Amino acid sequence: MGGASMQIAYELQSTDDLPDNLVSEFSLSKSWYSTSQHYKLYVKSYLGFGMNAFRHRYEEYLFRKNTTYHSARENPLVINDPCLLKGFTLNNELDPHQIIGENLQQMTGKISVQFTGTGNMDQCMQNVVPLLHLNHNCSPLPCAMDNIVQLDPDFTSMEFYGLSEFYYTLETLKVTPPVEYNYSLVMHKTQEICSTPWTTYLSKLKEENPNLSEEKFNSFVSFKKLICFKASYLLSAFHKGLHFPTDYDKFIPTLEINKTELQWSLGALLYKLKATTAKEEYQWKIIFISVVVICILIILIFIGTLLYLKLNDKCSRTNKQSQNGSVTTNTNNIESFVKNNSDTSSQFDDKIASS
Repeated sequence: MGGASMQIAYELQSTDDLPDNLVSEFSLSKSWYSTSQHYKLYVKSYLGFGMNAFRHRYEEYLFRKNTTYHSARENPLVINDPCLLKGFTLNNELDPHQIIGENLQQMTGKISVQFTGTGNMDQCMQNVVPLLHLNHNCSPLPCAMDNIVQLDPDFTSMEFYGLSEFYYTLETLKVTPPVEYNYSLVMHKTQEICSTPWTTYLSKLKEENPNLSEEKFNSFVSFKKLICFKASYLLSAFHKGLHFPTDYDKFIPTLEINKTELQWSLGALLYKLKATTAKEEYQWKIIFISVVVICILIILIFIGTLLYLKLNDKCSRTNKQSQNGSVTTNTNNIESFVKNNSDTSSQFDDKIASS
């Protein structure tokens, strides 16, 4: 949860019937030649539900709820706020025309509003819940706040990490690791801190931070002064708006994992690079396949050439052997013919001599 918006993301087992704009798919791999891990995520960003933006909408809600034409002329206009500690006042300027325009046509400019804390957590939550825009009749799939379709994750095994305002608010309540998240514990601490008078809470902060200079202490207090509102909104948004069961105990508020700071910019970078990564991975695969095919062709050509040369050599030897055999046979025939003729001639000479 940031100042302007709140996001939720978790891995899906099925994307059936979910709108495409709520599903993000991407692959991660250590290198282009390694096996990719494919993920399907449910991702939703709730603009206007960040802590600062929601506080602004909440103040406008109180203004509409408590302002009449005549009271709007008061300067400043004082409105009781159950989400502020008792005795604490918060001054702001609001434009009545943007909030209840048609009823204040004769007024011009912004008016000063003083929100005076009454410190009532139950009443605070009653004011916060309507601003979540819940729809209990959403079908065929369940809806989270702002009438957005959301498939419930596997709460029995899935861990969730709460970042930014989730961490800062729970850290103020002293419900961060090693203390495990527990709905009843957070409710008790929220009830306790909302019922604490502002002067008492301020004195406690000074006792816990004695070494801070006045300037740093004032800056520190500026982050703590809305703790009743922040804790009440966080509980309402987390359990009513996002449907997390009150017995869910795998929620981990943190600012880092494995000593790596977690920021929305990392997710934005991953989202931005996923298309480029997929394209580069595809190109590398094409190059790799092409190289493999070329290597195979070269090997086949080499083997074919060797086989051809070997076969050609064998044929040459066979031809030479055939030619040598033919010459030998002819020579033997000539020698036999000569011998036979010599024998015949000798026999002829012997016959003449005997005659």
